[in-house]
Amino acid sequence: MEITLQNYSKNINASTLKKSQKLIVRDIDELKPNSFVAYVDEDRNSYDVSIILSINKEIISSACDCGSKSNLCIHKIVFLNYLSAKGNVSNKIARKKKLTQAEEIISGIDVNILKNWVIQLLNKNKDLELLFVNEFSNDKKEFNSKEVKILIDNSIKSVIKNKKSIENSELKKIIDLLDVTLKPVVVFCEDNISKKEGLDLLFFIIDELSDFHNRYYLTSVKVERFVEKISNQVNSKIYLLKDYDKWTEIVDLIFETIFYDSKFSLTISTFNFVTSIYTNTSDNNDRRFYFAKKLEAFFLFLIKNNQTPSLLFSNFILDVLSENKLFESNFKYFKSFRYENSFNLKLIDALLEINKLEEAEILSVHQIRLNGYVEFNIEYWKRLKNIYSIQKNQTKLVEVLTNTVFFDFDFEGLMLIKANKETPYYNKFRSNLQGKVKRIFSKSKQAVLFYYQILNSENAYSKMIETICSYTNYDLLFEYKEEMYLTDKLAFLINLTDIESKWYSSKTINVEYREKLILWILERYETIIIETFLKGKTRYGNSIFYEEFVKVIQAK
Repeated sequence: MEITLQNYSKNINASTLKKSQKLIVRDIDELKPNSFVAYVDEDRNSYDVSIILSINKEIISSACDCGSKSNLCIHKIVFLNYLSAKGNVSNKIARKKKLTQAEEIISGIDVNILKNWVIQLLNKNKDLELLFVNEFSNDKKEFNSKEVKILIDNSIKSVIKNKKSIENSELKKIIDLLDVTLKPVVVFCEDNISKKEGLDLLFFIIDELSDFHNRYYLTSVKVERFVEKISNQVNSKIYLLKDYDKWTEIVDLIFETIFYDSKFSLTISTFNFVTSIYTNTSDNNDRRFYFAKKLEAFFLFLIKNNQTPSLLFSNFILDVLSENKLFESNFKYFKSFRYENSFNLKLIDALLEINKLEEAEILSVHQIRLNGYVEFNIEYWKRLKNIYSIQKNQTKLVEVLTNTVFFDFDFEGLMLIKANKETPYYNKFRSNLQGKVKRIFSKSKQAVLFYYQILNSENAYSKMIETICSYTNYDLLFEYKEEMYLTDKLAFLINLTDIESKWYSSKTINVEYREKLILWILERYETIIIETFLKGKTRYGNSIFYEEFVKVIQAK
């Protein structure tokens, strides 16, 4: 049974469930629909938990950095409690009304003594000092890149000092500090996103955090997730803008800052920020088209300056222009990438969509020549097969079929090869093909069907009878039963016992056609042949077909 938000607690003992209700879940974030992350606090430790749900609220995957080998550790259970209650406040721990021991002591202590103690504590704990300064200093309304760099550097150094490496627990502290210290800066960026200083500062933060991630060779995704959180926060504000002119003004500024101004490099993080702007326009065709036209203009700018977009960027440009019916006017500027089959096939399909068959053919042939492994050519051959079929170019189609028939088992294609190739060539080709097809009987039902189509076309029914084995099935044999009967009645009947053994089975059996075959045999076969078959029990008595055959006879 699939584990869902509704039934996950059924397999959790009462004590674990009770304990889970005492832990705290915080910083809940939905990265994308039904993909959630959060921190769960237990004592002094905090654990990073992620849960991905299906549309039906089934748990597709879950992860926690606590190290537990259990499928559902207590921290996942806490998060599931929260998600199942949809964040209801009753699921969180209420603050106790009774003062703690520390609160009681603070309420009765001399203010000057408390101040001196706090100063000493902050001198010894730079991360606390940074939080203290950020919390109690005068609110700052404006920021510049120099000040932001100091905030980021101080947040890092307050935790690790001069260490050259960062442990996971330390990284979590750094992210928590950055979350607090950069909060007013991000708010400043939000409020000034339509101004160059606001956008510049946002991309400066993204660049600095990306540099921090790369500088320390971090394998954790915590920094990347933090950058995503900042980007999504700003992106949400842009998305919610109702004023179309204001939105276009910001998009213009983003393009100018990211694409035309060399001040910032197009990193993965900044690229994701830009793509999110477009993704968020899915419900507004006017905004989608405006963004697409801006992207088209920049694409043409790159082409004019003899610059080739990266694979990642080219993919995005191709998608956006295709979705907005702008590909046809720009198709000639797109270039393939060597060994990048996913993009190349997408480009070919886009060319086929606008009926640019010649261009699609040239690109497909070029990639086939570059590929060193046959399996990478299959999808290109399929496109060429489609192109030549549309063009009714039989000569080229036959050449492609000599490659594709080994993979798609197209019988009509094989017959076209036979009709257009000389007999010696075809006979050798067919022999190689049959050998390969027979070797993969165990993996492909289609291969078995194809093999029998070849034998039928050649009236090779003796060979067909010899080929009956555990990989053939009754429905296929039922199709050619009359031909095999007329070729060798007894051999056909005996070889049917090779399909199913009482001791093992290699596939799902079509019982309906087994029964049909038995009834047909009893109607069609002479009594003497059936009696001869029944005498062979010592040879094939472990066959299910034989047993079922006998049962039917005895029932009559």
